[in-house]
Amino acid sequence: MWICDDEGRLICKAEWEGNATAYMPQSYIEQAQDRRNDAALERSDTRRANILAEQRTPALGTSGESVSIGGMVLDLNNLPQFGEVLEAENLARTAETPPVSQAAAEDKGWKVPSDKAERYALYWQIKDEAEFARSGAAFRPPLPEQRGVSRV
Repeated sequence: MWICDDEGRLICKAEWEGNATAYMPQSYIEQAQDRRNDAALERSDTRRANILAEQRTPALGTSGESVSIGGMVLDLNNLPQFGEVLEAENLARTAETPPVSQAAAEDKGWKVPSDKAERYALYWQIKDEAEFARSGAAFRPPLPEQRGVSRV
């Protein structure tokens, strides 16, 4: 476009957006774009880490030659022999242990009450002992009638 005065003399030539400048410098815009890209990559890394954390762990024997269980390192190649040794030790130990019927006959200590009412009274006695121990007061067991237990 040509701009002329009233007498027709040329003042200037105007071009569309000829003197246009960006409000923000181009380097600042590029920096902002880089920051957005970095944030998007960080979010995708976080998503990837979360997905990997939720993945199921591989079964035993698929990841290596040895496995650590409770601080005991087991060699997966020698696992059958290790199991045989443990089984032999377990058999020797059980041979020394008396049967349950003999152990119960020899034991003269405390027994679980056989009656429901006695078990209920014992429950409240144990519970009250714990409450009194926390409070620091002297323990006085309640009477069964105070607990609603009737002897039949």
